[in-house]
Amino acid sequence: MVEYLKLLVEVIGHIIWPICLLVIFLIFKKDIKSLIKRLKSAEIKDFKIELEDKIEDIKKVAINNGVTMAYSRETLENEFNPTKQLPKSYVIIETWKEIELLIRKLDEREKMGSFSDSLNYLSKNNLIQKYLANMILDLRELRNIAVHKSELSITEEDFENWISISKSVIDRLKTNR
Repeated sequence: MVEYLKLLVEVIGHIIWPICLLVIFLIFKKDIKSLIKRLKSAEIKDFKIELEDKIEDIKKVAINNGVTMAYSRETLENEFNPTKQLPKSYVIIETWKEIELLIRKLDEREKMGSFSDSLNYLSKNNLIQKYLANMILDLRELRNIAVHKSELSITEEDFENWISISKSVIDRLKTNR
C-alpha cells in the first residue's frame, strides 16, 4: 500500500508542472496574446522568429490609400514637440489625445458610447473612410504599446513614423469636419 502511495505521489509530481503551466496559460491567454503581438522577434536556442513591425503595416496601408506622410522633421517637431524637451511617450500620448478628440467631435450623436463605438459609427455611416478607421485602431494599439515601453526602447524611426502617421490621420480628420 505504501508503495502505491509513493508511486501516486511520484506521478503527481511529474504531471503537476505541465498542468500548472496549462492553467496559467488559460488564465492569462489574452495577456499572452497581447505580449506576442508586441514582440518584434523571439529566439529560443537555435530557433528564431521575426515578427513584422506593426508600424510598417500601418505605413503600407497609409501609402496604398494616398495618405501623405512626407513631413519634414521640423514640421513635426514644431507641431507636436516645439520645445524639443518632451519625452517621446508623452508626445505619442498627446497626438493620440488629439486624434481621440477629433473622433469625438465628428460623432455628433447625443449619446456617444466608447471610442470604438464612435469610430464604428463614423465608419459605417461613411463619415470617415474604413481604411482610416482601421489605421486609427492600429495607432491606438501602438499607443498602448508605446505607453508601456521604456522611453529608450522607442526607436527614433518608430517615433518619427508614429508622428508622421498621426499627423496624416489628424489632417484627414480635420478635413472631414
